[in-house]
Amino acid sequence: MDTCEKIIPAKLGKRDQNFEFHWKEIGLDSIKISKPTLLCFGGNRSMDSKDANAFCKSAEKLLNFDNLFSVDDKKNIDLIGISYGHFKNNSNDKDFVETSNLTDEEIEVLSSAIFKPLYLDKNGNTLSVKEAVKNFNLITTFSHSYGSIAINHLINKTYNDMIEKGYTYEDTRKIFSQIVSVSYAPRGTISGVSNIQIISGCDGYDMPLNSNKKTRNIYFSKFYNVKDKTQQGNGAMISDENTISVFTTNMTTNPKIDDHALKVLMGAGKEANESSKFSGNIFSIAQDSLILSVKNSLQNYRSNSFTPKPNLNALYENTKVLLGKEQIDLEML
Repeated sequence: MDTCEKIIPAKLGKRDQNFEFHWKEIGLDSIKISKPTLLCFGGNRSMDSKDANAFCKSAEKLLNFDNLFSVDDKKNIDLIGISYGHFKNNSNDKDFVETSNLTDEEIEVLSSAIFKPLYLDKNGNTLSVKEAVKNFNLITTFSHSYGSIAINHLINKTYNDMIEKGYTYEDTRKIFSQIVSVSYAPRGTISGVSNIQIISGCDGYDMPLNSNKKTRNIYFSKFYNVKDKTQQGNGAMISDENTISVFTTNMTTNPKIDDHALKVLMGAGKEANESSKFSGNIFSIAQDSLILSVKNSLQNYRSNSFTPKPNLNALYENTKVLLGKEQIDLEML
């Protein structure tokens, strides 16, 4: 339940070259997924449109948008970002750091606006599983920190709504499998979808809050706060039926920079000096996973035939290849 008054609501927007700063605001309840769409959910300090736009620009860089997608491709892909707005500040603490999040009402509005048209017709009747699968295939998500919690709330709300409408658990599992999600330094594991979560042992915020025992054991035994450089590195495992956990002992060797920061991931793509030798592979996993998903959506959008998104095992095998020969073997543990 929301306990604080929100004075500025959450807002959506999308990248659009025809608008100032290449940013067009859209109402929470007026979003319509009709083409391949990358939903970009930043951390809890993404409070204004400028923040949402900046996070979408990071997503563009991850997609290598300018080099891997044609002009026509770009017209057929929406990059949509969210700003969480502002709550009333009742704190007298001079060191107070403002953060934000979605309210229960905003979660309700967003889940309905984004997902209901993908599984219900105009009369509110359920679409066939085949139709819903193709519609959900349009979506890819990219999140950082709190953004993973926000997406998980939307997924859970949608799942419950779909069950109430008569879809079975197996139906929803098949439908949601068409969403590929990449989350960097996640505060929560995203359920239901094919989720690649990237977790650093030097991340000041620790593990996703809803991590299972298996994931926690691997993290704390192999990746958390490892000082011995000979024991440092990357590794990956399938954590549950929907989740690939990609671990690294450190994304950066610069003590002044927190591994949790998105700029560390983006810097790894530029081979910045503060990056660790392991971070480039992590960047490649985030990049390749997003590109695979968006290009699959684009292919299906243009075709009468349908090719499903890579399943979790295929995404895992791709992840293992990108980690390379020096990865820490977690399958034997």
